[in-house]
Amino acid sequence: DILGQIHLDYLVSGAEVITANTFRTHRRNLDRAGLGDRAVELTEQAVAIAQKACSGTSSRAMVAGSMAPLEDCYSPDLVPTDECLQVEHTEMAHSLIKAGVDLLLIETMNTVREAVAATKAAVETGCPVLVSVICGSDGRLLSGETVSAASEALTPINPDAILINC
Repeated sequence: DILGQIHLDYLVSGAEVITANTFRTHRRNLDRAGLGDRAVELTEQAVAIAQKACSGTSSRAMVAGSMAPLEDCYSPDLVPTDECLQVEHTEMAHSLIKAGVDLLLIETMNTVREAVAATKAAVETGCPVLVSVICGSDGRLLSGETVSAASEALTPINPDAILINC
């Protein structure tokens, strides 16, 4: 109820996109709490709450499905192997599409390598994709890579937007 009200408050304020609370509903994070087997269910539930908020207003807002780094956002040294990235981001992208999101929002990527893997998985769904990287106070990704390097690696994959957050 609280989450639904938060979505509704944003919609009433004029939001055109609301983000489903799926930032940490991928299996890897939920495994730590013993809930990994509920990843798809919890992703679907979060999307349904956002969709319900949209249907409760005259808004034509879109629901974005959030895709987070597989490990801690602020620890680029923890990014898993390329194989894990491909498998797990593909799983999350497909779970979000199955749940009915309007677009995929890849958030807070701290390395170019993970941003590329998540973006490839998302773009392959055919859904609109926004991808954001996180920078430190020096203007570089937390991995030390430049924003230019991220842009150069992501642009050929054709996301709909490349963003910077945090």
